[in-house]
Amino acid sequence: MRVTTRVLAVGFIVLTVGTVALYFAFRAFGDPAERSGVAGLRMLLAAVALILVFCLVLLRWSVVRQ
Repeated sequence: MRVTTRVLAVGFIVLTVGTVALYFAFRAFGDPAERSGVAGLRMLLAAVALILVFCLVLLRWSVVRQ
């Protein structure tokens, strides 16, 4: 169980850093009039949510098999 906790902790750190980096990347290449990044942030959060759902499903499957 300790290994799973460590993996989840590191995974959330990597996910957070990646989200922040992509947010600023979307803002940098956006239209100058629309630099708020709201549309890019929505797409980014939807992608992160989808990845988290798949990770939870895979975690559930791995726990059930044990």
